[in-house]
Amino acid sequence: MTISLERQAGIGNGLLVILSVVLGSMDRTRLIGISFGVFMGLGLIFSGMTGYCGWIRIFARMPWNR
Repeated sequence: MTISLERQAGIGNGLLVILSVVLGSMDRTRLIGISFGVFMGLGLIFSGMTGYCGWIRIFARMPWNR
């Protein structure tokens, strides 16, 4: 079963957003989590406006997509 690159990118984005929420919920890593969430949000806005998604380029090079 092959998952499309767009779905893989969506899964990667979702996992990173969950990671930023977890990091943002702890006192020691709150600034890192919030910064990471802001970075992800800006990346998704950029991707939506330009149609360029860096995740797709990264996932296209993975061994399971060859």
